[in-house]
Amino acid sequence: TKSNPNYGVTFNDGRSVYWFQKDDLDFLKPEYNYEVWFVVRNRFEKRVKKRKPFRVIWPRCTYDSVNDRYFPYAMLDNEGSP
Repeated sequence: TKSNPNYGVTFNDGRSVYWFQKDDLDFLKPEYNYEVWFVVRNRFEKRVKKRKPFRVIWPRCTYDSVNDRYFPYAMLDNEGSP
């Protein structure tokens, strides 16, 4: 439809296209960026008892300009600043 057109998205240099509606592509910023899961396990089942969301606000991650991505850790100077 004209009010809600489909958009093609490719992740592999155009070999395949995945179609989404515009509403599916809207970015929703979550209030947290990680979760800790408390899981009870036995031989027969795994049961999630609680999920605890949390947000990391410090230290800021260090960006790796050579590989064009963030390091999985932060590099701090002698004063403890990133």
